Amino acid sequence: MWSAAASFACNSMQRVAAFRVTRQVVTGTTGSRAMSTALFYSDATEQRIRGKDRSRALAEMADRMQTDPNRLQKILKKNYSTLNPDSEKAEYIDWLLKDPTMNDAVKVTMTATVKPSKVAPVDQIKKSAATQQQTFSTDVMFAERNDLHPHSKRAIAEMGLVSMTEIQARTFEAASSGRDVLGRARTGTGKTVAFLLPAIERILQSDSPYKAGENIGVVVVSPTRELASQIGKEAEKLLAFHRNMDVQVMFGGTSTNGDITRLQRKLPAVLVATPGRLLDHLQTARVGNKLFGKDIMSQTPLVVLDETDRLLDMGFRNEIVKIFNYLPKGDKRQTLLFSATIPPERKSQYFVIANFVAFSANTLLTLI
Repeated sequence: MWSAAASFACNSMQRVAAFRVTRQVVTGTTGSRAMSTALFYSDATEQRIRGKDRSRALAEMADRMQTDPNRLQKILKKNYSTLNPDSEKAEYIDWLLKDPTMNDAVKVTMTATVKPSKVAPVDQIKKSAATQQQTFSTDVMFAERNDLHPHSKRAIAEMGLVSMTEIQARTFEAASSGRDVLGRARTGTGKTVAFLLPAIERILQSDSPYKAGENIGVVVVSPTRELASQIGKEAEKLLAFHRNMDVQVMFGGTSTNGDITRLQRKLPAVLVATPGRLLDHLQTARVGNKLFGKDIMSQTPLVVLDETDRLLDMGFRNEIVKIFNYLPKGDKRQTLLFSATIPPERKSQYFVIANFVAFSANTLLTLI
């Protein structure tokens, strides 16, 4: 038996502050060092393993390394023994090699370093852990879809994604076939991939007006620079194996000339931008001898509004309407609206936007 301790800086939504978690697991019959089974992994590791099937991930890694799974497990166990147990790499190996039958062997000891009156009940802590580990995954496997480009499948495998989450599974076919979608799903359920993946698949199709390097295939409007950057990173991962398809992110506080220089060098397949910066360029920017708004963005076939409720809450409604005026009209444009929530007091404004982008009743999907 062995123990490893790790301290966690906790927030009220995920962990109890100032606790130390001790993990204890019975060793295997071989007497070798057993892998730990943690109550919590780091946020980065939780994100990496969210929605993944452990056995499939191990098999795919073995395939990439051109070795059999049993030998791979031995290699991983050996590597684990040399790592800091609390490092992200060690946590991922820990998760890969975790025996599902060992759950009952885990003993979690919590020592409070705050006043007893401040300590959350153990039942509450367990409930929080279960909530954090919920993945909202389905039995729809990315690898088994025949409507995904091989390069996209390879990128998804590299990202460690195995099965689709509910929002991804329920909206993919409609979005990738060119239909307008209104998707609603809580944060942490794979919403970014839910709109990026079908958008990329759509512009790859032969009937799409997108031509690599000649125009912009997808524009994603995001309410904040932080979220825009995150979306850009996810898009880069999904396009990692697609040749001649790039991503560009634009937001306020950075050089507008720098934005234009990048556009002149090569028009991206996916453009992610905050409303203010995007509208500035639509109104004034030139790319070579073309107007960015009138000549370039008027040819962009697909637009995504991410966190639509936040865009409305933050007062971007006028900018959004102006942005849509530069985009293709009617059936020449596909529109995807995604939100985590639709507050009751914002429903009327939300559907003003939906009506503005000309959704029709038979193409509108809502996921709660």
